[in-house]
Formats: sequence, C-alpha cells, structure tokens
Amino acid sequence: MRFSFVKVIILIVLIAVLIKQIYFLSTSNIFGQKDLIAFWSGVQAFISKTNPYASLDLFNIQKEIYPAIENVKWFLNPAWALPFLTPFFYHSF
Repeated sequence: MRFSFVKVIILIVLIAVLIKQIYFLSTSNIFGQKDLIAFWSGVQAFISKTNPYASLDLFNIQKEIYPAIENVKWFLNPAWALPFLTPFFYHSF
C-alpha cells in the first residue's frame, strides 16, 4: 500500500498538532487541576458519608493529597451526579 504525498503531509500535521496539545496540557495551569481535585474530593466525601458540599470537609480531603493547597476547590455538580462519578474517582491517589 502506497501513501500519497497529501496523506503523508496530513499525517505529519496531525502528529504535530497532537504533540503541541500534549505539551500545552502538560504545562498549563488551567486544564484539569481544579476539576480533578474537586471531583475526586467530592466523591471521597460522598463515599465517607460526609457532606461533599461542605468547605471544611472538602478542604481536609484535598489537604491530604495536595498539602500545598491554599483554597478549597468546590464540588459544584448536582447531588445526582455523585453516583455516576463514583466509579471513576473511587480509588485514592
């Protein structure tokens, strides 16, 4: 099977875009850091039968895995989302 010149160029461009996106996501302070810790601590509070919306409970859970944290990252999703999120965030770090 022979690749045409256009297909090779498209493949190179796609690989370059993928590498750029991976680099951007790995060096950015925006994507995922706040969401992951908020979701994970909310599910951990739900599993341990504490309030996933209480700032002190969330802060204590977040402080265990991320000691340098200064402000609580809120779990702002509705309560019905917790059972759906539990399988993804059940395990501890």
